[in-house]
Amino acid sequence: MANPKTRTYTGIYYEGDSLPMSLIPLIEHMQAIRLPGIISPIHSADGETGKPHVHFMVDYPNPVILDHVRADYGAIAANGYMEPVRSRKSMMRYFLHLDDPDKEQGFEEGDVITVCGAIFDPTPDLTADDVLRIMIELQDYCDDHGIVEYSDLCRMVVALEKYDWFRIVTSHTIHFTAYFRSLRHKAL
Repeated sequence: MANPKTRTYTGIYYEGDSLPMSLIPLIEHMQAIRLPGIISPIHSADGETGKPHVHFMVDYPNPVILDHVRADYGAIAANGYMEPVRSRKSMMRYFLHLDDPDKEQGFEEGDVITVCGAIFDPTPDLTADDVLRIMIELQDYCDDHGIVEYSDLCRMVVALEKYDWFRIVTSHTIHFTAYFRSLRHKAL
């Protein structure tokens, strides 16, 4: 494929060598384009020739080619360079260097800037074992609390702020629908 398309792209931004670094031009640029975007905390200079910088990521509603993104963000990105993001989750984690202890540490989620409704979620993806463990926890919770309706389970996990549970509940509707149907049938 000569011009692959994707929805999420990333770039680097830096404004000169002075600190404090102003992110206002980047934020205003992102707001003008009106696409959800995320800006990392300010990272220190990389190596001897590097400059303080931030990484930013932008989400398009539909897949677009790189030339389109460069037309939108090339003027603000360092050297006009933008690249496709293969994993949004990994990129969000990279913004805080969560998986690379050899890189600068000490960033907080609160240091991340979101623009135009973007959602920053650096929690790691669930493994297959995590999914199975949570499904069992959910079934036990339903049994312990007499929950036999899918809507009640959805409301309960939100009220409990168990977002990993909610992710599983909403992505395994067939399983939980069959589980509740079986519980109701068994009660007859």
